[in-house]
Amino acid sequence: MKPPIFLFGAGASQPLGLPTTKGFLSDFSPTYRSSEILFNILASYLKAKSPADLDIEEVFGVLEAASNIDKSLVYFIFKGGHNWNFNNFNTFRGKAIEEFNRISGASHTLLTQLKTFILEKLNSFKADEAFDMFFSLFKDYDFKNNPLIIFTTNYDLVIESAFREVYRLRDEWKQKGLKTFYRGFKALDEGHIFELDQNKLFSPATVSIIKLHGSIDWRPYDDYIVLSGKDTPNNPDAPFLIYPGYKSVPDKEPFTSLHIALMSALAKTDRLIAVGFAFRDIYINSIIHHSLSMNPDLKVFAVAPEFPSDSQFGLLKNRFPDRVFHIQEKLELQDGQAKPNLLALPETGT
Repeated sequence: MKPPIFLFGAGASQPLGLPTTKGFLSDFSPTYRSSEILFNILASYLKAKSPADLDIEEVFGVLEAASNIDKSLVYFIFKGGHNWNFNNFNTFRGKAIEEFNRISGASHTLLTQLKTFILEKLNSFKADEAFDMFFSLFKDYDFKNNPLIIFTTNYDLVIESAFREVYRLRDEWKQKGLKTFYRGFKALDEGHIFELDQNKLFSPATVSIIKLHGSIDWRPYDDYIVLSGKDTPNNPDAPFLIYPGYKSVPDKEPFTSLHIALMSALAKTDRLIAVGFAFRDIYINSIIHHSLSMNPDLKVFAVAPEFPSDSQFGLLKNRFPDRVFHIQEKLELQDGQAKPNLLALPETGT
């Protein structure tokens, strides 16, 4: 029997009190007046009726572009002149550059405030409750003969906290047959450096947590990505949220390798179980679509009460109606028991 592949989205962390990408900023208050003005402009630009309507990944994408406005073509034209022949161009060129720099600086400042706010939110769950939920989900899993392979788009440390204490597996998991915890990092004298070995994902008695969009405890170091502390960043370039969500095809490491690993894993399984995943990420959707096309044994089970208006799950369901199933439930913990049973999902649904 082939081991299933699990894909956890933001909805899987909701039972522990963490928000999804929308609703993240409902109680965010900018620190400075310039940040407040920019935040309101940003909400208007993204057509949000209130901060609760803002999608955090969209916000980061726009702000990162604004903070790097000095790399844009418009800035380049204004900065150098370059014989642009509009009337009175030179008259307002200097003033425009001054305003561009102010926008870039304000964007950097707002990014720092947002990262501080988000980091605090993502650390607000209780590790014991995370353990209770995941132990209930997987206590009957056959770890002796199978790996447990979990991909996630979440930045939080919920799944890590559920399986380990600091850097060692919890004893309860060891008693169930788990031996190894793997995150795609290699231990060196300098620390833990990202070096994904896909073969380790399929090692029996191994739980692999593969974070497709990065993590709050990842940091850049020279040309590497390293595991680091989860302290609040004081540098707007500290990328604990490294990947801008569903905006584009990843074109740099470690995200290229992470997404290739998902595609490779789906070629070797007959079940993808997506939990709390909204199917809004265009590239991950294309990987799933491609995998269903290439692997005739693959079936997709999507556990979610409903999907947002911009979800592409319907397209996937229409294309593969007999192999894609919507299990219209939400992950929850009731009296110490997690529901639904992810190891025995029915091939039914909407």
